[in-house]
Amino acid sequence: MPSQRQPYVPRPKEVGKKIRDAISALENGEYQIIDASQNQRTFDCLGVNTMEEVLQFVLDFLDEILDAGPETCFCGIGGRMEFCNKRGFHDVRLYAYSWDSAIMTKRMYLKFRLKRKGNTPVFTYMHLSCHDDESANT
Repeated sequence: MPSQRQPYVPRPKEVGKKIRDAISALENGEYQIIDASQNQRTFDCLGVNTMEEVLQFVLDFLDEILDAGPETCFCGIGGRMEFCNKRGFHDVRLYAYSWDSAIMTKRMYLKFRLKRKGNTPVFTYMHLSCHDDESANT
């Protein structure tokens, strides 16, 4: 196992900050879509046709997580940080959250990455599961 993949359990303050940073990044148009083609399932579930519509839902979901308490919603693998398994992005830390969504009226799961461009957070999405909670299967 590479040294970068040592088990890492983020502090509660960090998981809350990541949600606030993700909201800020999306509100400021700071995002990078890594693989938009993988998200047809998400488009279908949300009933949307564009990435902009998906990102508006994501912003609303992030608000729900913030309201529910990011520390409570953070799920990771056994409370630890998850890593991306996508080719070319190994050792990239992902933040995973699960919550009861009032918008979708079901349990939901969202996993994302934030990177920095100078002091500005950039919402980078590696895998977005805006469908039934998969946290038990990831």
